[in-house]
Amino acid sequence: EGRRPTRDAACVASLKAAGAIILGKTATTEMAVMHPAETRNPHALDRTPGGSSSGSAAAVADGMAFGAVGTQTNGSVVRPASFCGVVGYKPSFGLIPRGGVLACAPSLDTIGTFGASVEAVALLAATMMRYDGEDGASVRDARRGVYATAITDPPVTPRFACVEGPVWDRAEATTQEGMRQLASILGENAVATLLPSAFDRAVDQHRVVMLAELAANYGPQIDRAPDGFSDTLRGMRDDGARVAATDYIIARAAQAALPGLLDELFEDADAILAPAAPGEAPLGLDATGDPIFSTIWQFLGLPCVTLPIMFGPNDLPVGAQLIGPWGDDGRLLRTARWLMNHLLEN
Repeated sequence: EGRRPTRDAACVASLKAAGAIILGKTATTEMAVMHPAETRNPHALDRTPGGSSSGSAAAVADGMAFGAVGTQTNGSVVRPASFCGVVGYKPSFGLIPRGGVLACAPSLDTIGTFGASVEAVALLAATMMRYDGEDGASVRDARRGVYATAITDPPVTPRFACVEGPVWDRAEATTQEGMRQLASILGENAVATLLPSAFDRAVDQHRVVMLAELAANYGPQIDRAPDGFSDTLRGMRDDGARVAATDYIIARAAQAALPGLLDELFEDADAILAPAAPGEAPLGLDATGDPIFSTIWQFLGLPCVTLPIMFGPNDLPVGAQLIGPWGDDGRLLRTARWLMNHLLEN
């Protein structure tokens, strides 16, 4: 209350400089975490649109905007895109600067985009990609031809690593069957792949980092006005305040080491193929759904694209997620575009 920034966030400034018309601020969950906003799912008004980027996904799904910006610390772009049936893109960590954006867990926070097509999310994101010295995670030469590569055709048919992973049992039966049907359509270009056992701890390690940094960033505000925050957020702050320094250091070391364990996988595959969410958007507006199918990839800082190519038992959208190696966003988007076109042709 009363906070009035004197300048645009870096991402918004970049969009304006490119000629984008900013329609307004979409609704988010409380402090971009878990407690839901009033936004409803355009496909079913009694279901959640997901979160934290609730309004961004809903606005694109309802045709209000060409595209929208969101943030993701766990599953806040990928999950709403899946629930609302739009394309969602969460770039490699560090490609879009976060100056002027609310900091929840800076080792994880990432800006992403929503659109009706792969081309749309690529265009929006590439427009915002630049180096910014105010963001310690910002990388130089961030664009790396992302949009130009995204709109080309791959030189050979892409290959996909179908990963069930340590959280596969959290997917609903219809989602599991949909992913297997997708692999069947792709045939010999889809290969079942196991993750190294080190990934079994990644979900817990993500939680350690997220909660500890959330407590550091939001704790002072909660202490000043505890009645202004939900029980959900206060509880997360309390959990984060109890994280041991040794656990945090171990988790951050794993965050740096785990991406390298996928180098061999990405030598044989253009992208990992996995669910974007457990299933359809859940009934009710008192929660935003389970982000578990984003957690590992978010922890690693890898680029992810959600494609609205499946449906659940109530004919509501369910996304499939493609994950690529860090920094190879253009190729991942090109692969995602190929998959969308391939499915339309078949």
